Amino acid sequence: MAIDDHGTLHPAVVAYDKQTVKVGPGVKWGPLFQTLEKHGVMAVGGRDFNVGVPGFIFGGGISYLSAPRGWGIDNLLSVDLVLANGDTVTADKSSHPGLFKALRGGGAHNFGIATSLTLRLYPYTGMWGGVHAIAESHFVDVFNEYDRYSHELIKDGKAHLIMDFTWRDNGPVVGLSMGYPEPVDNPPIFDGLRLVPSLFSTLRLDDCSSLATEVAEVTDSRGKRNTYWTLAMEYDIVLLKSMYELWARTTKPHASRFELTLDINHITPAMRNKAARESRGNLYGLEGANEPLTNIMLTIVWENEADDREVTALLKSLGSEIEALVEQHGKSVPFKYMNYGNEEQDVIASFGEENVSFLKQVASRYDPEGVFQTLQPGGFKLY
Repeated sequence: MAIDDHGTLHPAVVAYDKQTVKVGPGVKWGPLFQTLEKHGVMAVGGRDFNVGVPGFIFGGGISYLSAPRGWGIDNLLSVDLVLANGDTVTADKSSHPGLFKALRGGGAHNFGIATSLTLRLYPYTGMWGGVHAIAESHFVDVFNEYDRYSHELIKDGKAHLIMDFTWRDNGPVVGLSMGYPEPVDNPPIFDGLRLVPSLFSTLRLDDCSSLATEVAEVTDSRGKRNTYWTLAMEYDIVLLKSMYELWARTTKPHASRFELTLDINHITPAMRNKAARESRGNLYGLEGANEPLTNIMLTIVWENEADDREVTALLKSLGSEIEALVEQHGKSVPFKYMNYGNEEQDVIASFGEENVSFLKQVASRYDPEGVFQTLQPGGFKLY
């Protein structure tokens, strides 16, 4: 086994056969990517260098590799867990299978303390990606080409893209964060978007760790305050245009004080079906259709604690307006992605009554006193 040990909480152990990696609870994706790249393998991991492995995985995990490989949680093979009574167990598909299934959607924080995770690995020889930033004057082309991309995504089955709308000094800008999990220069599926005139573009052949470093530099909000709001919907380009217009009207009066962004990306058919079936499923309740869903995230960043109440009210208001807009178009989907969820959103309930009932049954077996429901702050709880 190859070991990259940066401390007790930060080991990364790649198996001899390079099929799996076992990581500690303190590992971040950037250093792990750098380790895996040396061995010619890659995990379904975060797009930001500084994101922690366990939180990303247990919250679902959307990755550059997700289009062909599914959610990060679909690629979790086992978990070492400390239970409420102090016992330690290893949960996988054959040992504590009910607990393992619950962990794949319900979050480890509802059942115990994860001390290590074993993840599936895939062969890796490099990738293509970067950021393509475009001014508002070209947004008509952006939406047209995004629609073309969205319809070709099912056939391509590998591409990854996030549209990130932000407000800069001269107005709205969209950053297209593209990724392709193979070293294919300028993948054809991105041709239309790639050729829209840009303010700047970093698209290139590179390594996953380098792309993750770039994302971390752009999104770094350390020392500031931030929160999120999320929803999912059936794909509809007309609705997305209306959503952007609503975001722009709301953001403009506050752009000098707060950074309010609108992120749009797809939950691919493979994420909904193929990967979930092959890995015996997650608990998101998304199976059964061969069409992509669209995942929405609102993010707001601000500096002063005195603005907390105003900011949270603004975000909640915009989030509620967007939800109403989606409902009016008949495109609502119950699912809410945990890693993008707001504390006021009932993420667990969005998985469906049957899955919620199962999660509660598992929790009552492994934590009958409700230690992790009552004594642990934060997180999306079952009760």
